[in-house]
Amino acid sequence: MEIAARMDPLSYGVDGLRGSLIGHSSFGITTDFFVLGILVVLLLGIGSCLFDKIQV
Repeated sequence: MEIAARMDPLSYGVDGLRGSLIGHSSFGITTDFFVLGILVVLLLGIGSCLFDKIQV
């Protein structure tokens, strides 16, 4: 179950919120920002490639 939680990007978002609200996080705030930042860049790249292929 721990492996599945580490692969789920939602875990890092929830952990970042937990860290900012109550001051305790499981992964660390830098890890949360790093993983979510990598995910944003990856999905933005995929989305821009797919957007170029749209035919009107």
